[in-house]
Amino acid sequence: MNITKKTTLPFIGISATVVGGLQIFLYEPLIAIAQAQFDGVPLRLIMEIILTIAAHSTIISIVPLLLAAFNKVAISYTILILFISIYIQIAVGINSIGPTVSAIAFSILIFYASTKASELIRHFRAK
Repeated sequence: MNITKKTTLPFIGISATVVGGLQIFLYEPLIAIAQAQFDGVPLRLIMEIILTIAAHSTIISIVPLLLAAFNKVAISYTILILFISIYIQIAVGINSIGPTVSAIAFSILIFYASTKASELIRHFRAK
């Protein structure tokens, strides 16, 4: 498989999974009403859910996919997580942007601290 496909397929999978889960959660009352009225879920409602999932997951993953195409994979995952938290805020109303931004900042600080610690250990081993 091509390197670009290997890096872009997880972005599509992650965004489709999150958006699909939220959309099923949002459409749950309509699905229950349709099952009570028609003894099953109409094809029109299923197609509407699938189209909504496809459109929203495409919108969420456009920028991370472009960044992944230019081999900026770590930044792509960060942007994807940030866009997913913004989507959760818009779709469901759960404020997840603040904790996501703080988790990203905390991860950057941990990476920076571990890099500096490893450089310090190498420095003392060299002496």
